[in-house]
Amino acid sequence: MKYSVIVPCYKCAKYIRATLDSVLAQKIADWEVVCVDDGSPDETGAILEAYATRDKRVRVIHQANAGVSDARNAGIAVARGEWLVYLDGDDLLSPHALEIVEDCLAQVPDADIVECRSVSFNDGEVFDWGERKGQVIAQDVSKAIPSDPFGGCFQRFVFRHETVRGIAYKG
Repeated sequence: MKYSVIVPCYKCAKYIRATLDSVLAQKIADWEVVCVDDGSPDETGAILEAYATRDKRVRVIHQANAGVSDARNAGIAVARGEWLVYLDGDDLLSPHALEIVEDCLAQVPDADIVECRSVSFNDGEVFDWGERKGQVIAQDVSKAIPSDPFGGCFQRFVFRHETVRGIAYKG
């Protein structure tokens, strides 16, 4: 398994279909998506189960509400991919996201982190994170991995699973 897409889910029934559809639309197929239903009181859990029934690459964990950090950590604990991709239940991947990461890794196969462009929406306003304007940068940080690589806008990064093993999200 090349990629594990980790998706913590809490009260995201309005958005989770679009999130999962964006993962299913990837142009490469070597991925799994690990959805962690964090005790969501709405239909999120049922929607996740329906997707898991339709596609064996969708895995669902149900847990009592413990917060987004614990949900991410639960997903990481069962992830089988060499690379970890993080989405929230209301995030989308562009259809070529993993393909672009693949191309980047072909150029720098020993990279530990791939930094990607990220675009956010807030009340109709668009925020473009990073100056890369679509470029993907691979970084070899095997000797200088920060003690908490998940600070800041971590969704812009794809992490080699082995590199961040044992480093938990703090909530």
